Amino acid sequence: MKYQSGNALFLILIAVALFAALSYAITSSSRGGGGINKEQAELDAAVINSYASAIQAAYNRYKLAGGYEQIQLGVDTGTVSGTCYNGMNTYSCSTIGLFNPNDGLPLPDIDEFRISPPPTTQPITWYSTRMQLTSGDMGTSEPDILVSFNHLDENVCLAINRSFHGSPIIPTATAGTDPAGKTYITANNDGTFNAPISTTGNFNSPHDKGGCWDFGGYYYYFLLLQAN
Repeated sequence: MKYQSGNALFLILIAVALFAALSYAITSSSRGGGGINKEQAELDAAVINSYASAIQAAYNRYKLAGGYEQIQLGVDTGTVSGTCYNGMNTYSCSTIGLFNPNDGLPLPDIDEFRISPPPTTQPITWYSTRMQLTSGDMGTSEPDILVSFNHLDENVCLAINRSFHGSPIIPTATAGTDPAGKTYITANNDGTFNAPISTTGNFNSPHDKGGCWDFGGYYYYFLLLQAN
């Protein structure tokens, strides 16, 4: 009987210790300022990669089946008299927004990207800009189309690069100078999108496949359309 009592007491002590450990883990995970843990970062990276794939698939669908000259980050319905952007240049053409209310993607849930620290600019951006590697242009000197998710948590950035490059290293990207300049469209926190803004500069990327880079904050970029 003493053996059974001792065994029961031992099990109670284990249960108390496990409960204390669980309580500590829950309390620790609710504290701010420390970033998110590796497991959550992997889940968030998977969400971002999946959303990027959905954007790429929708873009290709509109480009091939819809015959639109430019598919933009936005909520505009298709029109034959839209405004296309080629760096700093604009011209009339057929356009459609990827998030149009007819058959577009659902508006992104900004909070799902776990932006940290709080953004000073909008968290999703569409660029018509000249993308370059250290060896030169990705394609021609014409602007490429990039999409970025901005101000990510560092651990999410590391997880993204593990999936892209097999390495968690976060390289540095820089803004170059280009007379052709660039146009970009930014997202609001309610999921709507701002009018395009033109500025000078291009984007010097350390990788050609996409991934997460330090660009004055942790940014995930992927190439939507490469100039050929």
